Amino acid sequence: MKFSTKAAIALSFAAIAPAVILAAPASAQVNAQNQRPTGLQGHYLGGGASLGLDTEDGFDELEFGGVVQGRYDIQNVPLSVRGSVLFNDQAAALQPVITYDLATSDKSNIYLGGGASVLLGEGESPLGDKTAFLLTAGVEGEVTPNWALFGDVRWGVSAFENSDGQAVSFQTGAAYRF
Repeated sequence: MKFSTKAAIALSFAAIAPAVILAAPASAQVNAQNQRPTGLQGHYLGGGASLGLDTEDGFDELEFGGVVQGRYDIQNVPLSVRGSVLFNDQAAALQPVITYDLATSDKSNIYLGGGASVLLGEGESPLGDKTAFLLTAGVEGEVTPNWALFGDVRWGVSAFENSDGQAVSFQTGAAYRF
């Protein structure tokens, strides 16, 4: 028995159609019951600790410092505007960043973004000794209705004068939500 291409396509649709028709109401029920998580909503301002590493001398120098970090949640889109100041006893860096926020639950997000690290003053901040482009990845979550914890890593691209060394900093802290 010889089948034509048209006959094969018609039989394929005939075999698949009942599964599609029966699955449509079931998938609507699943979507109604298992809605996508909303993630951490709202804005915050907080502070914490920072640890900077650099490849300028082979990761043999650690820069301990602090961080003040804020988040402005842009409503109805998965984006946030973040601002941070990383500082130590030598210098500070102002860091405006835009992130894409991915909800992992109704009270937590992971985020990825980019921005700049603008050196304020002379010396070496936890993320290098010059103004540079930065990339960031982090996590944030609610611990009480008014408080959240955050943690992230930042990579300063070519963040050192007269060097190809890269800078990496780790931040963690607590923030008041409003």
